[in-house]
Amino acid sequence: MSDSSLYLQVMSQRDVPRVLIVDDDVIIRNMLFKALQRHEYEVIEAPNGSEAVELFKTYQPDLVLLDVLMPMMNGFEACEAMRKLDPENIVPILMLTGLDDISSVDLAFEAGATDFITKPINWSLFIQRVRYALKSRNMDFALRKSQHRIRYALKVAKLGYWDWDLKTDSFSIPETVLQMLDIDVHATGADLASFSELVVEEDREKVKQAFLRARDEGENFAIEHRILTCDNIERHVFQQCDVIFEGKTPRHVLGTIQDITTLKRAEEMILHQAYHDLLTDLPNQVLFKDRLNHALKLAEQVSGKVAVIEMDIDRFQVINESLGHQAGDILLV
Repeated sequence: MSDSSLYLQVMSQRDVPRVLIVDDDVIIRNMLFKALQRHEYEVIEAPNGSEAVELFKTYQPDLVLLDVLMPMMNGFEACEAMRKLDPENIVPILMLTGLDDISSVDLAFEAGATDFITKPINWSLFIQRVRYALKSRNMDFALRKSQHRIRYALKVAKLGYWDWDLKTDSFSIPETVLQMLDIDVHATGADLASFSELVVEEDREKVKQAFLRARDEGENFAIEHRILTCDNIERHVFQQCDVIFEGKTPRHVLGTIQDITTLKRAEEMILHQAYHDLLTDLPNQVLFKDRLNHALKLAEQVSGKVAVIEMDIDRFQVINESLGHQAGDILLV
């Protein structure tokens, strides 16, 4: 599990937000501590950046209040170190800096800070800033959970997407989708021509015409076809698209692609079992009647005839009765 995933899991299980205060000034630190404690936040504190990074790693806070000027490791260095532990910027980091220190504000954002609070601190607004930062973090957390669920659902469904900008004729498909389809992302370009080359030759014209009609006539499509993977294995995919218009002119095509190989194989297996004998794997009576009807219709069209040859095994019942049904099955096969 990644550090960011761990933060998300821990935060989702915590009822009281945990705030890390980092300031070498013990008076400021105590004032921040008391202000947060009055509003029932869980508070941990560090006198310098080096200790703060260790506490950040150990306690995984929901929010950090970080002073800029400190010994051993300043606020910018501490912020960068925390962001290495939290590369997705899940935890808000509010930098504490002087009112006229504009250059520090720029450096703080470059180091990965979420926002800043100026000194001297306006205590009446301080808690509101903390609440707003935590509220934004919760909204971001909810969005990340939703995105994670969508990604998981797409992965389970083996469903991906692509888009085609008709103004610039640029086609893009994410590398994750190519990986899902077992296509070599390094050997295959993420453009329409390269993607079309992956389509099995017998299906290529059908796919080409569908894309051309979408581009030229604004016609949505839903098609099944086959593609070749990097191991030269055929996969069945289902593609559909929605054309976006600018006035009456098609301007953008949004599409999905789904790997339906497993589904197709299951359908083929069910169909095969429906028309073939389970023991011998030869065509059964249902398929025989279907083929016979087809042959009769063809013969009728050309005034021809159809011959039906019957093969039988004499005294087959004797085999079953004397040697058993297993021996009879072997003989039939």
